[in-house]
This record gives sequence, C-alpha cells and structure tokens, in this order.
Amino acid sequence: MKIRFIYLIILFLVGVRFGAQAQDERKTYLGVKGGYNTSMVNVYHSFNGYEIDQGLKHGYQAGIVVMNFLRNHIGIQAELNYTQKGYIQRFSENKPELGSTLNSSQLRFVAYPEGAVTQEPDFESTFDYIELPFLFNLHTGKNQFHVFFNAGCYFEYLLKVESSPLPTDTEGVDFHPYDESRDPSYGYGFRGGIGSFYESRLGTFMLEASFSYDLSNYIDPVTYSSGEPTLSNHMMLGVTLGYLVSFGAL
Repeated sequence: MKIRFIYLIILFLVGVRFGAQAQDERKTYLGVKGGYNTSMVNVYHSFNGYEIDQGLKHGYQAGIVVMNFLRNHIGIQAELNYTQKGYIQRFSENKPELGSTLNSSQLRFVAYPEGAVTQEPDFESTFDYIELPFLFNLHTGKNQFHVFFNAGCYFEYLLKVESSPLPTDTEGVDFHPYDESRDPSYGYGFRGGIGSFYESRLGTFMLEASFSYDLSNYIDPVTYSSGEPTLSNHMMLGVTLGYLVSFGAL
C-alpha cells in the first residue's frame, strides 16, 4: 500500500514538472489575415435526388487570428472572420454536341439536364458570414520556419445574401434559392487546413490553405414533401496570408 502511495506521489510530481515546463514553453501569436475563397454548394433531396449545374463562386475573407503553441508542437487556433461563400447555378441552353461540324445540315442540338431547356442567365448568390473557428493545431519545424496542420469546427452567422434576379423560366430544372423568411441565419461546420509560418524580426508571416464544409443546412427543408432539399451545404476552399506578433508566454 505504501509502495503504491509512493508511486502516486512520484507520478504526481513528474506531471507537475512537465506541466510547469510546458507552461514555460507556451507561445502566443495575435494578428490579422486575409485571402481568397472559391465555393459551391451541395444540394440534395433524400427522396427526389437533385443535380444542379454549378460554377465556382469567388469571394474574400478577412479577420483576426490567435494561435497558442507549445514547443512540443501542439497548440490551438481561434479566429474571427468575415467570409464570403456562395454558388453559381447555370441554366443549360441548346448547344451543339461535341464533335459536330459547322454544316447546318449535320448540326444537332442536345438539352441538359434530361430535356430541360431554358434561356435564363446564370443565377449567382453570395452569402456574407461572420465566422468563429476553433481549431486544434499541430506544427513541425524548428527555429524560424514551421509547417502546421489544423482541424476543428466553426460557427457562423449570416449577415446578408446578395443574389441576381430570380429567373422566370425554371420548368424542369431544380432551383432552390435562399429565402430569408424561411431559412436559418446561423450555421456550423468542419474546417481543416495546412500551412506554414515564418518568424522574422519584423513579425511572423503565415500562409494557409483550408477546406471548410457546412454540417448545417442553409435551406430549411420544412418537410420531406415540401420539395426543398434535405441537404444544402456550403463547401469552400480558401487561401490566406497573415501577419502575427508573438507575445511569448501568456
């Protein structure tokens, strides 16, 4: 019994020692970041399916970043960002099939999708969010240059939606725009990224590439029979450049 007690005391002292050492090696960074996004949406109905012709929507992001690192390569990262997401829905027109010639007698036309034809212009929708990510961070490297990987969750609040005019002819085409009176203004999702940071006399410079996926729906399906998609998720790729200042142990 006494031997077990002595072992427990030793383990406790060792834990305190390593905890104090880790606390001494803690390093905190605070700074700003900004960059470029490209995004689209995943829209699907559990019963009816859905397949919309999309183009990539481009946007920007900017915000504040805090990183708290231990010298043993483990840390956390939190941000407060303004982020633009969205999508472009393309409405197919009658187009010549691939491989056809310019001979009018031989030229054939096809309709996509599945016989639906419309002359409507592309429909664009931009969602402006305030986003709050919390990430677990692992980094490698010594001295000035480091490479890091991060993953975690984020919460977001919708500030506004800007869309092009609603099309007048969508017969036979799946079309489900955001409705402010029905759909939620908040969301959450997963984010992962890879990047590097370089510590210089002028400060710390950070470059990061990330992928984020909304786990929440931006369209409220109401009921399965309503016809609205049961899944409606934003997907985004982003590249950012940041400038940070180190405050040492905090």
